[in-house]
Amino acid sequence: MKILLITLAFPSPGATHGGGRLTMEWIKHLSLKNELYLISFIKEEEKSGIPSIKPYFKEIQTVPVFRGWRSRFRRLPMLPRFPYSIVTYCSRTLARAVEEMIHRNQIDFVQIDHFPMGQYLSKIPDSVPRAILYQDMVTSVLSQQRRICRGLRQYFYYREWKKSRFWEKRYAQLAKNVLVLSRKDCRLVDSWDIGVNSYVLPPLLNQKIITKTKKETSPGNLLFLGAMHRQVNQDAALQLKKVIMPRVWEECPEAKCFVVGDAPPDWLKKLSDPRFVVTGFVPSIKPYLSRATLVVVPLRVVGGIIVKILQAMIAGKPVVATRIANAGVGAEDGKETLLADQPEGLVRHIIALLKDPLLAEKIGVAGRNYVEKNFEPESMKDRIDRIYQEIRLS
Repeated sequence: MKILLITLAFPSPGATHGGGRLTMEWIKHLSLKNELYLISFIKEEEKSGIPSIKPYFKEIQTVPVFRGWRSRFRRLPMLPRFPYSIVTYCSRTLARAVEEMIHRNQIDFVQIDHFPMGQYLSKIPDSVPRAILYQDMVTSVLSQQRRICRGLRQYFYYREWKKSRFWEKRYAQLAKNVLVLSRKDCRLVDSWDIGVNSYVLPPLLNQKIITKTKKETSPGNLLFLGAMHRQVNQDAALQLKKVIMPRVWEECPEAKCFVVGDAPPDWLKKLSDPRFVVTGFVPSIKPYLSRATLVVVPLRVVGGIIVKILQAMIAGKPVVATRIANAGVGAEDGKETLLADQPEGLVRHIIALLKDPLLAEKIGVAGRNYVEKNFEPESMKDRIDRIYQEIRLS
């Protein structure tokens, strides 16, 4: 089957974000049995990565994310009607590339990745099966961002949410098939009752992720993982520094928190001290994961499935997380993970694990067993193949 992938994020084997790593694993798997084609936006610094993904694609076309002032002025009239995210990724060049590639290669199936790229569904002939992948349900994420922001930023997210709630459903109708990353998101799509097929696209974990980490636990080490250029991870890191860890230190003054992830902003780096370490880029997270007593995921804005939780669980590390962070993973509170909505609850769970090594071991083992049972790679591959075959024949 000839599959065309249209995405705003250029796929890369070295992706630091969980969604990017999942996308790359799907590409590797699908390329074994299908002929893949790619149309993608690309940043200047990502161009050096094109050779690394060429083996997986028959043909690749890219469009610069940052375009000239003429393009920006041309898109200004779109702002009253469309969300800013759609306006940002509107490109005549990319639209023409979609039409030409489908016609030239007789594409059998088209997958649109990410909500703003839904605008290119109109360029796909009705005879060609297509699906749109919502890695994040944008209206849900925007609602969460509205809740935690104030002032002009809150107004911006409200504006984006108000416009996006129409287009998110509209693009789903145009695609007829919607791929999501969690059962929670699937239930949301089904609740729209707009006559579309919804599928949970299972995560295909990299072998490096599912390899068990050697235990070298250092007592009192907390770990938070994430790409630190993302605002949601910055917000979580700030919650750890200002709200959560001061209360943990009252009971466990020897505890240390490590914030590990690429590209932290300068203000976050300045928060680093001997007990709260912001590492920036590290060649490998394994040393930090192996020494961690527990992994904490205090995310307040979440979409899709959080790979860092799966990664911690398969390493046998107990996870303390917000309920919204766990929604895509689906682990059982009190058995395979410890969950809380408020900082007070997160602090209580963290202290309990730091003071009770047997409890930490019990939660860690249960979490690892949960991931091994529910996210085993070979069964995930079979499910992915069945989903694409069903959409192709629908």
